[in-house]
Amino acid sequence: YNPQKKQKKTSKCFVYIFTTFVFLCLFLFIFACIILPIKNPTIKINSISIKSLEYNYSPSFNLTTLIKISIKNSNFGYLDFNHKNNNTINLIYGNGNVLGTSELKVQDIRVGFRDKKEVNVEMKGTLNLKKDYNEIMKLNSELSSGNLELIGFVSLNGNVHLLKNVIMPSVVAQINCTFGIDLRTKLVQKKIC
Repeated sequence: YNPQKKQKKTSKCFVYIFTTFVFLCLFLFIFACIILPIKNPTIKINSISIKSLEYNYSPSFNLTTLIKISIKNSNFGYLDFNHKNNNTINLIYGNGNVLGTSELKVQDIRVGFRDKKEVNVEMKGTLNLKKDYNEIMKLNSELSSGNLELIGFVSLNGNVHLLKNVIMPSVVAQINCTFGIDLRTKLVQKKIC
């Protein structure tokens, strides 16, 4: 019986266990730093097209638009939008006069692992200004000049799913764009986001 030999075996075993533990901790640290941080998705308004536009100088107008948005998920899990949350696109004129609101059908929106998805939204809006004199004058001026300026606001709320049953905290994506409409051609001239 040699006690030195037994001590060498024990010390080798300790070194192997310690090395395995260090590598496991390093792996978990890298996993936590790269994969687990949840980032908000990014939204981009790709295009806005005018399907119909009716206006008069009373001042009021009716507008139907087709808005194409893309949602980019930069997380390591799929992004699922919850139908219980408020997922909307708003068209706004002037100082917060809501022209139209469209609820997105979020059951259809699921963006995969580090993927991008495009969504088309048709929105109808009506604006009738009756009380705000400054807004009426501004709208009359824009209608006379042939250029109408609107604001589009998109807000989406969802969850990131890393594994099958692991749901991470909610994420929110928002974008705010100002765009001008040429009333003669019914085309969107400029878009600033």
